[in-house]
Amino acid sequence: MKSKVRILVVDDEKEILRAIRRMTFEIDLEMDYLASAFEAIKAFNDTPYDIILCDIKMPDMDGIKLLTYIKENFPTTSRIVLSGHVDGNFIFNIIKNSIAHSYMYKPWDNDKPISLLNKLKSARTIAINEDIMEVVGSIDILPIHPNTLKLIKSGYPFDEDDEKLYSILCNDPALALRFIHIANSLNAVLKPSTLSRAIKNLTKDQINKILEDYLNDKNLVLSMVEGSDLQIFWSYMMNNKEIIIRLYKYLFDKAISQEYKLIALLFDIGQLMHFEYSSLLKAKEISHEKLGAAILNLWGMPSDLIECALYHNDPYNKNVTNKDLVYLIALSNYINSIFHNREIQGFDWKGILEHFGKEESEFEQIIDTLKMKVMN
Repeated sequence: MKSKVRILVVDDEKEILRAIRRMTFEIDLEMDYLASAFEAIKAFNDTPYDIILCDIKMPDMDGIKLLTYIKENFPTTSRIVLSGHVDGNFIFNIIKNSIAHSYMYKPWDNDKPISLLNKLKSARTIAINEDIMEVVGSIDILPIHPNTLKLIKSGYPFDEDDEKLYSILCNDPALALRFIHIANSLNAVLKPSTLSRAIKNLTKDQINKILEDYLNDKNLVLSMVEGSDLQIFWSYMMNNKEIIIRLYKYLFDKAISQEYKLIALLFDIGQLMHFEYSSLLKAKEISHEKLGAAILNLWGMPSDLIECALYHNDPYNKNVTNKDLVYLIALSNYINSIFHNREIQGFDWKGILEHFGKEESEFEQIIDTLKMKVMN
């Protein structure tokens, strides 16, 4: 692990560089400022940076070419567009094609660059090392379930049927994450943390362009062989989502929020990614928990979701801050393992029940009720 995150800001407007320098003077980050794309390439080739914030319109080489070069040669670097360009389709294409991970408008509120840089710093340091970033940096899009592709084809192009699209996203973590990531990246002020808000913050044309990628590329569809480990895990993942929703109602006596429904869908995305990158991940000894947390953090997901991805198999970790949520996810995962005859050994479910003020005697009743509702 590096002791400090290195950041490069590239903008031919020197007053912009001075403004960012003033704003970030007291932040504990190693930052450099350059006014030329060619200078940036030279600096990267000397010592690569962890994060780059780059203007689009520059005289010697534009920011798109620079960021494309960085993506191809330094895939572990987080790429952020810094520009006053306001063409929605232009910005959308930058994000959709993974030229940049996020976008920040000029001019900005004074707190915006600081908030963004602190978030990016977190994305580099939350249990992430260079091996993980090498894998995460090479991921542009995750493949979807073949049944999801059929549903997309049946409704494409989507015009006003938000409910049908929402239903599709609720049952495919990869597609849901794609929508949330793009919607978050396009809007630096409003961060849509639910699927419904993500749909509302994308135009119909943008929605259909996202879906076109899956319609046109067979590599973006999982090979879901009946009885395979992947097929079994997918069923396990969908059952987990339903268990979490119902267990939340039992533990807190109220319906689960849309934000937590999203967490129920996405918290184990790292395990799904393991099927796609298994040989590389095994060689580098990268856990699916850390991999999931890394990609979710890099793609701008809520901190509660990142925490659940990182600690759902280690709920008593001292770094857990939202114990209610992490304990809920961990208990649901344990119950699901019982349903699938792969019970997690050594799991302290009694401690979690005690945390929620429930008696041990209630546990069998909880399991029986959930099994009847989820597995039948």
